[in-house]
Amino acid sequence: MHTDHNLHLTLLPSNNDGPLFSRKRQQAITRFYVEARSDGSRINPAGFVLDTAGLQGGFSGEFVVSLGDLAGPALGAAARAWLNGRVGRKISLRIRETDVEAKDQEEFDRFLNQAMTLPPVEAPIEHSRA
Repeated sequence: MHTDHNLHLTLLPSNNDGPLFSRKRQQAITRFYVEARSDGSRINPAGFVLDTAGLQGGFSGEFVVSLGDLAGPALGAAARAWLNGRVGRKISLRIRETDVEAKDQEEFDRFLNQAMTLPPVEAPIEHSRA
């Protein structure tokens, strides 16, 4: 049985965060990723980007969180650090057909708690026709 219980999370920068490939922005995204995984939770980057002009690569700021594999409070702590790191930062959250933008920890926690209570949805099983 396959379940659709992944949360898609995108770190949205403030106007003062600088370009995606700037050292400070990549450090902030990497810090989020390391902290969010620190308790053993399964969180994976959804994309890695390459700046071909400068030959630099880095995280896109998009992640997929397996809600069934959240081990503890690290994701919330990482979100708090991101949101409080600079004024104007947000986190976009999407699960199934629902999209929200959290501007503060309360909004993030509320949506994460709602997402955690959703029942897993079975994906349709394809039957082969012989």
